Amino acid sequence: MLVDGDSDEDEAAALEAVETLDAFVDREPTLETQDVETLCDFFDVPDAEREATDAPLSALVRERVALLEVEK
Repeated sequence: MLVDGDSDEDEAAALEAVETLDAFVDREPTLETQDVETLCDFFDVPDAEREATDAPLSALVRERVALLEVEK
């Protein structure tokens, strides 16, 4: 589950809601550490772009994902 909210409270509330589901088994982290180099390479975020903006890497990645052309 991925939660993008303004606070940790949003994530906590979402986790509590999921844990109440009958299908919920266990919670384990999947993205404990962020490998910046790999993310930048995969989503084609050059150093020049990161230096030219104050946006976090997560915002740049979300932008790339939103602009993906998906086969329909």
